[in-house]
Amino acid sequence: LVLTAAHLVGEGDLAVQITFFKGTGAAGVSRAKTVYRSPECDIAFLRLDGSPTNVQPLKLAPARSLVGPGDPGVRSIGCDRGFPVSRSETILGKRLLTHGEGGRAFFWQARDPSLPGRSGGPLLNASDELLGICSGYQAGKGYYTHIDEIRASWKRSLTGWPIP
Repeated sequence: LVLTAAHLVGEGDLAVQITFFKGTGAAGVSRAKTVYRSPECDIAFLRLDGSPTNVQPLKLAPARSLVGPGDPGVRSIGCDRGFPVSRSETILGKRLLTHGEGGRAFFWQARDPSLPGRSGGPLLNASDELLGICSGYQAGKGYYTHIDEIRASWKRSLTGWPIP
């Protein structure tokens, strides 16, 4: 199962191609099908048709995780200009955002804006647990879908899948 940003997977996209990275190079390519998509919290769950054997899944951070300015080890991973890059992030706090159609969801707000190519990439804590995924930026700040939204969506839509 792969978690990504819903804005990367179109409304009718049933099949997508995923490239896995390990270190600075590609670890493999796989096809996947969309099994759940939530534009409100900008997440999509994809089921892999097959996955590279050398890719390890991430663990989810605990529910109600707290992160704030000055917390060490918080970083995002993305594909800037086609190359995987990790960057330290300063989280300003948890924000409730309202989307155009009235949907509301919690996001982490970062001090710096997200860069193109980071959408759908992970936000990790110092223990390499998933805190959120990159959703985008607004007014010069980066936004990451909050771990509580990810866990709630998982429980609602993937009842047969254990939460890692």
